[in-house]
Amino acid sequence: MELQRIKRDFSVCKVTDYSKVNLESEYCFIGKTDEENSLVCLTEVVPDNTTEREDGWRAFRIRGVLDFSLIGILAKIATLLAKEKIGIFVVSTYNTDYVLVKKENEMKAMSCLIREGYQVEGEETNSRQEDGKQLLSNLDKLHTTPKGEERINKNLRLEAEDIVGYCRDKILAPDCNIYKDGKNWYCQTDNIKITVNASSYTIITAHLVKG
Repeated sequence: MELQRIKRDFSVCKVTDYSKVNLESEYCFIGKTDEENSLVCLTEVVPDNTTEREDGWRAFRIRGVLDFSLIGILAKIATLLAKEKIGIFVVSTYNTDYVLVKKENEMKAMSCLIREGYQVEGEETNSRQEDGKQLLSNLDKLHTTPKGEERINKNLRLEAEDIVGYCRDKILAPDCNIYKDGKNWYCQTDNIKITVNASSYTIITAHLVKG
């Protein structure tokens, strides 16, 4: 399934009425009940008759038009993100669904979804996604040499006995960015960058990088 990352900031609001809502805005979701007037819109166009608001949301749109008979699409995404302790806010339209996450969880959510086989348009190319999936599906082949183990421990200022296990855990981190360049994969998470040979799955080195 393909998702589109929308690189805009969203706000979830309560408004006194909809007289000041910018209906010409690119994204505007209105929900009216007997208890409230709700609005989800771009942060830049939040109306001044807002009584309550929560800023800092980013959105993923499920690509295409979803048939009403489809079952479990949102449930699967929600379950995957819940395992990573990522809360969501969902808006549904006639055509599709929008999954909103807090801005600080956006990259973590995207990494999780890509790792689980979703294609995410808007940041990483499909080839990068395929590289990441290929490495993640072959983590049992990871190994290193005695010199590699010594080099990694020295570079990362560690004294790890299982350096392969340490690197595997880092590669599996939800926010790990995996990409291929030439003969190697590069995996970066936190302030650590790991280099893995793409054909042999040998961990060549790892080093600290500046934030």
